[in-house]
Amino acid sequence: MALDEATTGFLRQMAESGAKPLHEMTPEEARGLGVMLRDLYGAGPDLDRVYEDAVPTPDGSSFGVRILIPNDSPRAVIVYYHGGGWVIGAIDEFDTLGRLLAERTGAAVVLVDYRLAPEHRHPTAAEDAWTALGWVEERIEQIAGSRVPLIVAGDSAGGNLAAIVAQRAGAGNGPDISLQVLVYPVTDADVDNTSKEYEGFALTPA
Repeated sequence: MALDEATTGFLRQMAESGAKPLHEMTPEEARGLGVMLRDLYGAGPDLDRVYEDAVPTPDGSSFGVRILIPNDSPRAVIVYYHGGGWVIGAIDEFDTLGRLLAERTGAAVVLVDYRLAPEHRHPTAAEDAWTALGWVEERIEQIAGSRVPLIVAGDSAGGNLAAIVAQRAGAGNGPDISLQVLVYPVTDADVDNTSKEYEGFALTPA
């Protein structure tokens, strides 16, 4: 499938910028790129309510969540896990996406700022994703005003986390999930297939 003109132009600009390839950057350098991209997205739509909270973890730490509520009676609550290879990405960088998702679906969106590698090794991200899901499920009426459907969603590494929590919940160990939405999720370790041809897309197979 051909890329749209905006995406093609953006990739061309990145290639011509002379910047170090993403896979050669340190985590700190790559995270700085994410902050730069955030400024390109622009502000998302205004919503009825936006607030932040902290989710305690079993190991005595915590991570942040941002709750985006589009109106006074959301039709569902979406727990959204951002992408970034489990190393980069933050809720500020996905705020515009979260706001658009809330506005267009009429659902409240909870952006999860799960802890990142390499500072926090596997399975920290997966455990934080699971902890966030349970935290939201316990507060769903507080967030949405009633017992609405619970949805998990994510892109790339976040799609992996959404799939993990959906399978774990489906095994009878957690909340009732009404829907999972996976955007180019990482669901296996096989890089030798046509869906993972990265050349020209800021990533490489190596």
